[in-house]
Amino acid sequence: MKVILICLLGNRDLQIHNDFAPSDHPLISRYFVPNNDGRHLIINKSYKAPFEFKEAAQDVLDHYEEMQDKVIFPMIEASLDYLEEKPDLLILSTSKQDPVFSQDCFALAEFADKFYRAKGFETHIDLCPENPTLMEPMLTYYNQLFDQWDQPDHQIIVSNSGGTPTMRAASHFAGLFRGFQFIHVINSRAEDEKPFEEKVVSSTYQQQELRILREL
Repeated sequence: MKVILICLLGNRDLQIHNDFAPSDHPLISRYFVPNNDGRHLIINKSYKAPFEFKEAAQDVLDHYEEMQDKVIFPMIEASLDYLEEKPDLLILSTSKQDPVFSQDCFALAEFADKFYRAKGFETHIDLCPENPTLMEPMLTYYNQLFDQWDQPDHQIIVSNSGGTPTMRAASHFAGLFRGFQFIHVINSRAEDEKPFEEKVVSSTYQQQELRILREL
């Protein structure tokens, strides 16, 4: 059985670890700002930023050798830690619209592709040419993606905590009745003074069905 982990990527999914400060590299000071949880740094995706997100992401990719030891992918790492055993294939799903939009994340997927190949993973990038905030095109895209990989000898696991909210919802709907396992990564903390931690929960259609039947 070939285990395939499909990971959704959005513009918050490449982060600079909080061990590094903006002064540690010019690209960090130029492009990165604190994430909402205050833990790590993300590329500034504000429309008020003095650069476009896709240009900043491409610049980080172009300096891969300098940045690889500073970059983390928290959602992917939490999913891999949860699985314990290394998947046979890591599929990176993100947007590259036609024409390309300023918030598209294909450069982050290319960085992740190089990053995880260097760690010994077999990887594949799958780019969506549609607007990742529209439900119907996203449903079509994920149905096509899942049709491509949903084979009798494949175990499909979807880590859909990254990407846009629409990507997450569409991938869940498209895979719900296929028997896929879904991994959801939640930032949580027990007390306000404690740091955030990634909490991972997993679900399948069969589990959801049993919960419903118990309530009938």
